[in-house]
Amino acid sequence: MEIALLLTLCVGLSFTPMKFLLALAFIGATVTALSATQARGQSGRPMPSDTTVYMIVQEPPAFVGGKEALFQFIQANSKYPVNSKKGPLVQLRLLIEKDGSVSEVKTIYTDVSEELTQEANRIGRTMPRWIPGSQDGRLLRAYAVVPIRFTNGK
Repeated sequence: MEIALLLTLCVGLSFTPMKFLLALAFIGATVTALSATQARGQSGRPMPSDTTVYMIVQEPPAFVGGKEALFQFIQANSKYPVNSKKGPLVQLRLLIEKDGSVSEVKTIYTDVSEELTQEANRIGRTMPRWIPGSQDGRLLRAYAVVPIRFTNGK
């Protein structure tokens, strides 16, 4: 809108070639400033490029080393005995960021005590970086579901 007003003023007034070039430079600087302002939020901070979180992607997030390495990590970091096949279950939903970091841990199912649920959440928060999910080769923020089975002893 400001650009149209400036062009109308330039055309309506008689400008020498030098003044016209200066006006064009001013218009270019204004467009650049407007573009930079629009790329930022109202707070003046850069807006995040893509904050969408996906449930289903072509290549889901994966623990580095696969499922066996994930189970070994859980077993090594749990204060309570865990089992891979049978036993009380806690399912965690992890938000895996584009860089592979775990940014959110939420219990989505549990049939164990509050103590074991808290332990599962603690394990989820201590997880190392994952291989992030992707779609058409583009890294995305995506959820991963991790089941943790505790032995029946606790």
